[in-house]
Amino acid sequence: HGPDSVTEDRLPQSPRAKNVIGYAIEEFRRLKHDHIGVEHLLWGLIREDEGVAAQVLMNQGLTLKAVHEALAGVAKPVRSSVAGRLAADIQDLPTELQQAAADLDAEIRRLTTEKEQAVGERNFEAAAALRDRADELKRRKKSIVRDWIDNRPVEARWLSENDAAVPTLARRINDDHRWQDLPLLADALEAAGCTDRALIDHCRQHAEHSKQCWVVDVILAH
Repeated sequence: HGPDSVTEDRLPQSPRAKNVIGYAIEEFRRLKHDHIGVEHLLWGLIREDEGVAAQVLMNQGLTLKAVHEALAGVAKPVRSSVAGRLAADIQDLPTELQQAAADLDAEIRRLTTEKEQAVGERNFEAAAALRDRADELKRRKKSIVRDWIDNRPVEARWLSENDAAVPTLARRINDDHRWQDLPLLADALEAAGCTDRALIDHCRQHAEHSKQCWVVDVILAH
Protein backbone atom coordinates (compact mmCIF):
# COMPACT_ATOMS: atom_id res chain seq x y z
CA HIS A 1 0.00 0.00 0.00
CA GLY A 2 1.13 3.53 -0.78
CA PRO A 3 -0.07 6.86 0.62
CA ASP A 4 -3.80 7.30 1.18
CA SER A 5 -4.03 10.50 -0.86
CA VAL A 6 -4.31 10.08 -4.62
CA THR A 7 -4.16 12.95 -7.10
CA GLU A 8 -6.11 12.82 -10.32
CA ASP A 9 -3.08 12.96 -12.62
CA ARG A 10 -0.64 10.76 -10.74
CA LEU A 11 -0.91 7.52 -8.77
CA PRO A 12 1.49 7.35 -5.80
CA GLN A 13 4.06 4.57 -5.49
CA SER A 14 5.22 2.98 -2.27
CA PRO A 15 8.98 2.92 -1.59
CA ARG A 16 9.08 -0.77 -2.48
CA ALA A 17 7.26 -0.20 -5.74
CA LYS A 18 9.83 2.45 -6.62
CA ASN A 19 12.61 -0.01 -5.75
CA VAL A 20 11.07 -2.63 -8.06
CA ILE A 21 11.08 -0.19 -10.98
CA GLY A 22 14.63 0.90 -10.15
CA TYR A 23 15.87 -2.71 -10.07
CA ALA A 24 14.11 -3.38 -13.39
CA ILE A 25 15.86 -0.43 -15.03
CA GLU A 26 19.25 -1.49 -13.62
CA GLU A 27 18.89 -5.00 -15.04
CA PHE A 28 17.71 -3.69 -18.41
CA ARG A 29 20.81 -1.50 -18.63
CA ARG A 30 23.18 -4.20 -17.38
CA LEU A 31 21.99 -6.68 -19.99
CA LYS A 32 22.03 -4.02 -22.75
CA HIS A 33 18.57 -5.02 -23.91
CA ASP A 34 16.79 -2.97 -26.55
CA HIS A 35 13.61 -2.48 -24.51
CA ILE A 36 12.38 -2.67 -20.94
CA GLY A 37 9.44 -4.97 -20.34
CA VAL A 38 7.55 -7.20 -17.96
CA GLU A 39 10.48 -9.60 -17.71
CA HIS A 40 12.59 -6.86 -16.13
CA LEU A 41 9.77 -5.96 -13.76
CA LEU A 42 9.62 -9.62 -12.71
CA TRP A 43 13.30 -9.37 -11.80
CA GLY A 44 12.59 -6.21 -9.82
CA LEU A 45 9.68 -7.80 -7.97
CA ILE A 46 11.63 -10.82 -6.82
CA ARG A 47 14.76 -8.81 -6.04
CA GLU A 48 12.74 -6.63 -3.66
CA ASP A 49 12.65 -9.73 -1.47
CA GLU A 50 10.80 -8.25 1.50
CA GLY A 51 7.78 -7.37 -0.63
CA VAL A 52 4.58 -9.38 -0.78
CA ALA A 53 5.07 -10.17 -4.48
CA ALA A 54 8.51 -11.65 -3.88
CA GLN A 55 7.20 -13.81 -1.05
CA VAL A 56 4.39 -15.14 -3.24
CA LEU A 57 6.77 -15.89 -6.12
CA MET A 58 9.36 -17.56 -3.93
CA ASN A 59 6.69 -19.65 -2.21
CA GLN A 60 5.84 -20.94 -5.69
CA GLY A 61 9.46 -22.05 -6.16
CA LEU A 62 10.78 -19.12 -8.19
CA THR A 63 14.30 -17.96 -7.32
CA LEU A 64 16.35 -14.89 -8.07
CA LYS A 65 18.91 -17.09 -9.85
CA ALA A 66 16.27 -18.65 -12.11
CA VAL A 67 14.91 -15.25 -13.14
CA HIS A 68 18.43 -13.94 -13.74
CA GLU A 69 19.31 -16.89 -16.00
CA ALA A 70 16.06 -16.52 -17.93
CA LEU A 71 16.59 -12.80 -18.43
CA ALA A 72 20.12 -13.35 -19.73
CA GLY A 73 18.72 -15.50 -22.54
CA VAL A 74 15.96 -13.25 -23.86
CA ALA A 75 15.58 -9.95 -25.64
CA LYS A 76 19.16 -9.61 -26.77
CA PRO A 77 19.92 -6.31 -28.51
CA VAL A 78 18.69 -6.17 -32.08
CA ARG A 79 22.11 -5.02 -33.20
CA SER A 80 23.65 -8.24 -31.87
CA SER A 81 21.87 -10.16 -34.62
CA VAL A 82 24.59 -12.77 -35.07
CA ALA A 83 23.36 -14.47 -31.90
CA GLY A 84 20.20 -15.59 -33.66
CA ARG A 85 21.78 -16.91 -36.84
CA LEU A 86 21.06 -20.40 -38.04
CA ALA A 87 24.04 -22.51 -38.98
CA ALA A 88 22.91 -22.37 -42.61
CA ASP A 89 24.18 -18.79 -42.67
CA ILE A 90 27.61 -19.22 -41.08
CA GLN A 91 29.94 -18.72 -44.03
CA ASP A 92 31.37 -15.60 -42.42
CA LEU A 93 31.91 -17.12 -38.96
CA PRO A 94 35.28 -18.38 -37.72
CA THR A 95 36.28 -21.91 -38.72
CA GLU A 96 35.75 -23.49 -35.30
CA LEU A 97 32.16 -22.25 -35.18
CA GLN A 98 31.47 -23.36 -38.73
CA GLN A 99 32.63 -26.89 -37.91
CA ALA A 100 30.65 -27.10 -34.67
CA ALA A 101 27.49 -25.89 -36.41
CA ALA A 102 28.04 -28.23 -39.37
CA ASP A 103 28.36 -31.22 -37.02
CA LEU A 104 25.10 -30.27 -35.32
CA ASP A 105 23.40 -29.80 -38.70
CA ALA A 106 24.39 -33.31 -39.74
CA GLU A 107 22.92 -34.78 -36.55
CA ILE A 108 19.74 -32.72 -36.95
CA ARG A 109 19.29 -34.04 -40.50
CA ARG A 110 19.74 -37.61 -39.25
CA LEU A 111 17.17 -37.16 -36.50
CA THR A 112 14.73 -35.53 -38.92
CA THR A 113 15.05 -38.45 -41.33
CA GLU A 114 14.45 -40.95 -38.52
CA LYS A 115 11.46 -38.91 -37.32
CA GLU A 116 9.89 -39.00 -40.78
CA GLN A 117 10.41 -42.75 -40.91
CA ALA A 118 8.78 -43.13 -37.49
CA VAL A 119 5.79 -41.09 -38.67
CA GLY A 120 5.51 -43.28 -41.74
CA GLU A 121 5.47 -46.33 -39.46
CA ARG A 122 2.84 -44.61 -37.25
CA ASN A 123 5.22 -44.77 -34.30
CA PHE A 124 4.23 -41.33 -33.06
CA GLU A 125 5.83 -41.66 -29.64
CA ALA A 126 9.25 -42.27 -31.20
CA ALA A 127 8.62 -39.49 -33.72
CA ALA A 128 7.89 -37.01 -30.93
CA ALA A 129 11.06 -38.00 -29.07
CA LEU A 130 13.17 -37.59 -32.22
CA ARG A 131 11.58 -34.20 -32.90
CA ASP A 132 12.37 -33.03 -29.37
CA ARG A 133 16.01 -34.12 -29.71
CA ALA A 134 16.30 -32.28 -33.03
CA ASP A 135 14.77 -29.15 -31.52
CA GLU A 136 17.26 -29.28 -28.65
CA LEU A 137 20.15 -29.44 -31.12
CA LYS A 138 18.72 -26.47 -33.03
CA ARG A 139 18.70 -24.48 -29.80
CA ARG A 140 22.26 -25.57 -29.07
CA LYS A 141 23.28 -24.50 -32.58
CA LYS A 142 22.07 -20.99 -31.87
CA SER A 143 23.58 -20.89 -28.40
CA ILE A 144 27.12 -21.80 -29.50
CA VAL A 145 27.19 -18.70 -31.69
CA ARG A 146 25.64 -16.51 -28.98
CA ASP A 147 28.00 -17.81 -26.31
CA TRP A 148 31.03 -17.35 -28.54
CA ILE A 149 30.02 -13.77 -29.28
CA ASP A 150 29.30 -13.00 -25.63
CA ASN A 151 32.62 -14.44 -24.46
CA ARG A 152 34.80 -12.97 -27.21
CA PRO A 153 37.13 -10.56 -25.40
CA VAL A 154 36.58 -6.93 -26.36
CA GLU A 155 38.39 -4.31 -24.31
CA ALA A 156 36.40 -1.29 -23.22
CA ARG A 157 39.10 1.10 -24.44
CA TRP A 158 38.68 -0.15 -28.01
CA LEU A 159 35.11 1.10 -27.85
CA SER A 160 35.82 4.44 -26.19
CA GLU A 161 39.03 5.63 -27.87
CA ASN A 162 38.90 8.41 -30.46
CA ASP A 163 35.36 9.47 -29.56
CA ALA A 164 34.00 5.90 -29.84
CA ALA A 165 35.16 5.63 -33.46
CA VAL A 166 35.08 1.81 -33.48
CA PRO A 167 31.44 1.24 -32.44
CA THR A 168 30.27 4.23 -34.48
CA LEU A 169 31.89 2.89 -37.64
CA ALA A 170 30.76 -0.68 -36.90
CA ARG A 171 27.16 0.47 -36.52
CA ARG A 172 27.29 2.39 -39.80
CA ILE A 173 28.75 -0.59 -41.61
CA ASN A 174 26.11 -2.89 -40.15
CA ASP A 175 23.14 -0.62 -40.77
CA ASP A 176 24.08 0.27 -44.36
CA HIS A 177 25.80 -3.04 -45.27
CA ARG A 178 28.93 -1.10 -46.17
CA TRP A 179 31.19 -4.15 -46.07
CA GLN A 180 33.67 -2.33 -48.30
CA ASP A 181 34.44 -0.14 -45.27
CA LEU A 182 35.66 -3.05 -43.15
CA PRO A 183 39.34 -2.13 -43.78
CA LEU A 184 38.51 1.26 -42.21
CA LEU A 185 37.19 -0.59 -39.19
CA ALA A 186 40.49 -2.50 -38.99
CA ASP A 187 42.34 0.84 -38.98
CA ALA A 188 40.04 2.17 -36.24
CA LEU A 189 40.58 -0.95 -34.13
CA GLU A 190 44.35 -0.67 -34.39
CA ALA A 191 44.23 3.04 -33.60
CA ALA A 192 42.22 2.18 -30.46
CA GLY A 193 44.89 -0.28 -29.32
CA CYS A 194 43.35 -3.56 -30.51
CA THR A 195 45.92 -6.33 -31.03
CA ASP A 196 43.46 -9.13 -31.82
CA ARG A 197 44.74 -10.28 -35.20
CA ALA A 198 41.63 -12.38 -35.89
CA LEU A 199 39.44 -9.26 -35.78
CA ILE A 200 41.81 -7.04 -37.72
CA ASP A 201 42.80 -9.57 -40.37
CA HIS A 202 39.21 -10.52 -41.07
CA CYS A 203 38.35 -6.89 -41.77
CA ARG A 204 41.20 -6.68 -44.28
CA GLN A 205 40.80 -9.96 -46.13
CA HIS A 206 37.90 -8.75 -48.33
CA ALA A 207 35.67 -11.66 -47.37
CA GLU A 208 32.30 -11.80 -49.08
CA HIS A 209 29.50 -10.44 -46.89
CA SER A 210 25.82 -10.22 -47.63
CA LYS A 211 23.97 -9.74 -44.35
CA GLN A 212 26.41 -10.03 -41.46
CA CYS A 213 30.01 -9.73 -40.38
CA TRP A 214 31.08 -11.50 -37.21
CA VAL A 215 33.61 -8.78 -36.32
CA VAL A 216 30.91 -6.10 -36.51
CA ASP A 217 28.56 -8.28 -34.47
CA VAL A 218 31.19 -8.85 -31.79
CA ILE A 219 31.79 -5.11 -31.45
CA LEU A 220 28.11 -4.19 -31.35
CA ALA A 221 27.33 -6.92 -28.83
CA HIS A 222 29.50 -5.21 -26.19
